Amino acid sequence: MAKIARAMLDIVGFTQAKICTANSLAPMPELEQKQFDIILSNPPFGGEIKDEKILANYELAKNKNGK
Repeated sequence: MAKIARAMLDIVGFTQAKICTANSLAPMPELEQKQFDIILSNPPFGGEIKDEKILANYELAKNKNGK
């Protein structure tokens, strides 16, 4: 998605854009104090997330015991 956005901006001649890519499910403290004009997200509809740090942030990822 970032490559497409960058290409589109180049086509229209807008060269001052700052495009940032990150895992939208993971905490991003380095981005908390920044301001954005637009945010695009492509959620993971398929596949499996195995990173325990990410899964710990979501109730749906927890079992009956809350772990």
